[in-house]
Amino acid sequence: EKGSRFSDGEIAEFLIHYINQKGFGKDGKVRLDSSIWVSLVPVQVMRVAKALGYECEFEDGIYYFWKAEKKEENQKEEKEMRTEEEKKRLIDFIEEQIMDGLFNEDGDLLINVSDVMTFTDEEVIEVVENLGLRCEKAEGDGNFRVSLPEEYIIPHNNWFDLYYFAKQGSLTDDELAEVIDDLIQYKGFDKNGEVILDTELWSVVLPSQFERVAGYMGLECEFWNTDFETEGGIVIFRKSS
Repeated sequence: EKGSRFSDGEIAEFLIHYINQKGFGKDGKVRLDSSIWVSLVPVQVMRVAKALGYECEFEDGIYYFWKAEKKEENQKEEKEMRTEEEKKRLIDFIEEQIMDGLFNEDGDLLINVSDVMTFTDEEVIEVVENLGLRCEKAEGDGNFRVSLPEEYIIPHNNWFDLYYFAKQGSLTDDELAEVIDDLIQYKGFDKNGEVILDTELWSVVLPSQFERVAGYMGLECEFWNTDFETEGGIVIFRKSS
């Protein structure tokens, strides 16, 4: 089941403790089975591991960590921002936007930093890129398109397609609403104004709950499987007319 999302700081604290406790094997790597903490998101773990000085890869539900080679510190030509407090505020704001949002299948997320726009576009882009992400100005005041590095997109999509959306358990109405909202952000409505969720591997599916939550969200839902409550299956969500 999906738990609450964790902050970068919480992930970092967990990884430091876990790696120190386990130690590196003969191959110089530490293994972490994702079933130990099912709420870990590969993209976030890789980004935090990189900030801690580790390389990381995710394969078949297993994370592998090893020490990154130290890079030469010749490239310290960072632009100075107005004050360290302002820079920290901008970083915290962007991280919050990223945590509250969701990268779509193309690895993109639109953020808006109008509330802290004492910064130039170049400064915002620099801050995002220092978080290990790509960034470019988008249309509209304060809008920026944040993108995952190419090598993170497949692990990101695999986690959502094979774990998060594919395997859920008993959810409260609020938790189900979060899953549906995440699905809409991730997939987006198609040209017919529909988005599809496959619940075949869910341990609990209640048609009445899906209909109730969809109604709260201004959506209609349709079940393809006539025996949906016992077998699960495809649910189609569409905007209420």
